[in-house]
Amino acid sequence: MIVYRVEKNGEGPYRCNDERGSLQDMYNEHNGGSKHPVPWFDCDKDMEEGEVCGFASMDLLSQWFRGHTKALHKSGFRVRVYEAEPTAEGTYQLLFKDKESTLIKTLRLR
Repeated sequence: MIVYRVEKNGEGPYRCNDERGSLQDMYNEHNGGSKHPVPWFDCDKDMEEGEVCGFASMDLLSQWFRGHTKALHKSGFRVRVYEAEPTAEGTYQLLFKDKESTLIKTLRLR
C-alpha cells in the first residue's frame, strides 16, 4: 500500500521538539479533538515501538495539515511516500513501521 507521511530527518512534526516555535499554532489546533485524534484513539490501538503515523492518500494528509503546510515546508518538512504494510488503520490516519517499509519518493508540501 502507498503511504504518505510528513517528516524531517526521520521524525514527524509532533516529535520534532526544535520546531515548537514556528509550528505552535498547528500544535495548539491539533491537540486532540475529533478532527485530529491521537493515533491510539483513531486507530484503536496503542502505538508500538517502531510505528509511525501516515495517511492512506495525499488528500487525507492535505486535510489533516490544512492551513499549516507552508509553515511545515518552511521548517524543512516534506512528504515521504512509502510502500508499506499498515499495522493499523483509523478514520484519519494509519500506523506503519517506516524502517520496514520502502521509501519511494519525497514530495514538497502543497
